Amino acid sequence: MPAIPLARDLTMCDARHMSEHPAGNSRLVGTTEAAEILGVNKATVLRWGDAGKLTVVHRLPGDNGAVLFSRAEVMTLLTEQLARSAATA
Repeated sequence: MPAIPLARDLTMCDARHMSEHPAGNSRLVGTTEAAEILGVNKATVLRWGDAGKLTVVHRLPGDNGAVLFSRAEVMTLLTEQLARSAATA
């Protein structure tokens, strides 16, 4: 699998070593998948990433670069949201 250039400093990311990434062994999900899991709009997921409510694990370069999140963290946020909504019901 080829390495993917990241940012302007040409730091490289080899997908074979993603388990060594700070996200640990958890699978990474993009904005669309995170939004589908959480039942919100993609723009909301991006705002939450910018605000720190969700940790942006990786951002690919470019104006339309993909934003990746830890699937485990997305699932934790979903669990918290479901617990809050159950408590208010």
